[in-house]
Amino acid sequence: MELEKVNVKLPDVSDIDLGYAAGFYEGEGSVCSTNDSSCCVNITQKDSEPLVKLQELFGGNINLYNGYHYWRLYGDECKAFIVLIFNQLSARRRKQIEKYENFFYSIECCPNKHPYEDGSFRIVDDSRGRIHRQCLICAKAKNKRKNTPANRIAIEYANVSGMSKEEAMKYLYPKKFEEDISDEDETIQ
Repeated sequence: MELEKVNVKLPDVSDIDLGYAAGFYEGEGSVCSTNDSSCCVNITQKDSEPLVKLQELFGGNINLYNGYHYWRLYGDECKAFIVLIFNQLSARRRKQIEKYENFFYSIECCPNKHPYEDGSFRIVDDSRGRIHRQCLICAKAKNKRKNTPANRIAIEYANVSGMSKEEAMKYLYPKKFEEDISDEDETIQ
């Protein structure tokens, strides 16, 4: 891998701390792709103390799930970490990282190909305590679809009538749901 071609700001870390991080990653770390075409470094420990040191040095997030602490790096933080420790890793670990080589030379984008740049995304926790980026362009488009006049009317009707929003939508807009109903009838027969 041609690490000098990776365009990323590197944190100022001492050689001792780099050795610590490389050794820790060598023994306990992993790298994987994420659902947004990015890459993630992950180290899992029962005790959070060594992970806090890594977080202080390189950033990232620590989450607790099922009694284990997970330190994760994404995006530029992940790139910087790998660039700094790569030459200190074993051939086996280098080979694992090289599977994601395209990530290190590309501009990171959401699944809809909007580039992740400063201010274009927010960090979100999911239901399992994992942290990921959410594209603000995609989130805005999704919110627009939810905020249609039909949706607003159905919500208002549901509040007044005591129905669920789905029941109100079916009551107010039966033609939209006729196909769904006819499919259900065929399966019952």
